[in-house]
Amino acid sequence: MSKPVLFVIDDNPGVMQALRDDVSRRFSQDFRVIGETSADAGLARLRELADQQEQVALLIVDYDMTEMTGLDFLARAHAMHSLAKRVLLVERDYSAHSPVVEAMTLGDADYHITKPWMLEQDLYRMVSEFLADWSKDQQGGFDLFYVIGRADHRATSELREMLTRFNVPFRFDSADSPPGRSML
Repeated sequence: MSKPVLFVIDDNPGVMQALRDDVSRRFSQDFRVIGETSADAGLARLRELADQQEQVALLIVDYDMTEMTGLDFLARAHAMHSLAKRVLLVERDYSAHSPVVEAMTLGDADYHITKPWMLEQDLYRMVSEFLADWSKDQQGGFDLFYVIGRADHRATSELREMLTRFNVPFRFDSADSPPGRSML
C-alpha cells in the first residue's frame, strides 16, 4: 500500500504551491503530498484516490475558493474520505465572526491554519499534531515515527518515554533486529 495522502487545495496557484512545498519538505518521507488549484479537479482527484482505496490523512482546504466554498469542498471530500482530518486554510481573523469558529463549532472542520503561516512555529507543529490525531483514529495502527535503537540504551528509553507521554504513535525496533537493520 502506498503512503497516506496529505491533500492541499487553494485556487491561488502561488499559495497552493507554497503550502504544498512547505508540507512536502517536512512530511514527504511518510506521506504523499498532493495539491490542486481547482475544486472540480480536487474532487476528481479525491474520487480517484477513494476508488483506489488510498488513505487520505489530511484535507487542507482554502476557505475562500471561487468555484465553491472551502466548507462545501470539505463536506464533499469528507464523504469520500471520512477518516481524513479536515483543515481550513483561512486569512488571519481573530474576531468572533471568523468563519473558522463557526465551522469548528458545528463540526464542519477539525482544525485551521492561518495564512500566512510560519514554518516551524505554526505549520510543522500544527500538521504534526493533526497527523497524530489522525493516526489515533486509524484502525490499522498507523505509526507516525519509527524508533530504532538499543533497548538498553538510556537515550532510546528517554525517547520512547517522551513519545508515549505525548501519545505519539510510534514503532520501536532494536537496532540489531532484522527490521531495525533494514530500516537503518
